[in-house]
Amino acid sequence: MAGLSDWEVMRTDVIFLSAPDAIRLYYGSTFLRGRQLTELLSARLSDRYSFTFTTDRQQTDSVVVLTKGFLAGASPQSLADLKAGRNILLADPVDLGMPVADLIALAAMVDGFVASSKLQMAALRKQFPDKPCHLVTHNVDQRLPVFEPPGDRLRLAYIGLLQNCRYLNELGQLAEIVETPSGGSPDVWMARLPEFNCHYSLRRPDDTFGFKPFIAGLFSRARGSIVFRPSAKGLFGRPHDFVVFKPFTKGFTAAHCLSPILTERDESDAQFYLPDDYPFFLPAGGWNEVSDAIGRIREEFGGKSWRYAVDVMRDVRDKSSSDHVANEFITMLRHYQ
Repeated sequence: MAGLSDWEVMRTDVIFLSAPDAIRLYYGSTFLRGRQLTELLSARLSDRYSFTFTTDRQQTDSVVVLTKGFLAGASPQSLADLKAGRNILLADPVDLGMPVADLIALAAMVDGFVASSKLQMAALRKQFPDKPCHLVTHNVDQRLPVFEPPGDRLRLAYIGLLQNCRYLNELGQLAEIVETPSGGSPDVWMARLPEFNCHYSLRRPDDTFGFKPFIAGLFSRARGSIVFRPSAKGLFGRPHDFVVFKPFTKGFTAAHCLSPILTERDESDAQFYLPDDYPFFLPAGGWNEVSDAIGRIREEFGGKSWRYAVDVMRDVRDKSSSDHVANEFITMLRHYQ
């Protein structure tokens, strides 16, 4: 292969590169977007590619997907070493909080971005029009049970980390709170999913700190007034001027369960998956307004609006299925062959 350019080498080895401490620091992304995605793709595309999840940085002539866990501790030298091995580097930061200036530095060192949400893809393409950015929808946890949700009455639950739930204390009067401990066994909370037929998803405002201001500036007409200054803390020093993209994982989980989701229009990618006439968007007001909306949804259970919402979630389930994700991934790989 001497004398061939990076683009002339046929790569059939796909490496998901992580870091030794990533499973502890970023359990969810490392497990789902690293290990599980590797297994999902291998089960469907192993006739054409080999897929490996590893922390071994000694890779050559491969397509290397740089996972969130790797990127969190990456350095310019580590990226340069991988490029010296004739690898195609694709950065998949998911929801890693990253200084905007460092995102620019990263873009200059990788061959492309992998976006786990449509909003992230749009923002990265807008900011880096000459850098390929590919949507690979965030995969649903493969361990989720398959079941028919109960149909007797509204059975609402918040399923997630407690610190991310808006109105946690008040919500406990109207819904079940099912915690998903980071790094813990999924057996307990996953076993409870068949008890519910509706999922609540309002995040605390500070759960998306740094995100909305950046996006507003990125897509505004006054974009030229934004100044990106180099970080003084290195490639991933992470000062306060960072940007976070949240994939629509709660929506995809609810869709897998064929359970309508109660959320806001501007929650993650909700605007791309839930139509404007989706009946169960929650108001942007305070708890009283949210509580009143939940009361109306309870009254509408089983009716026309409810059935329409379930149909919408069925469509979201199809658009976030394992086969759909695999098709997006192979479309991305073909770009580099």
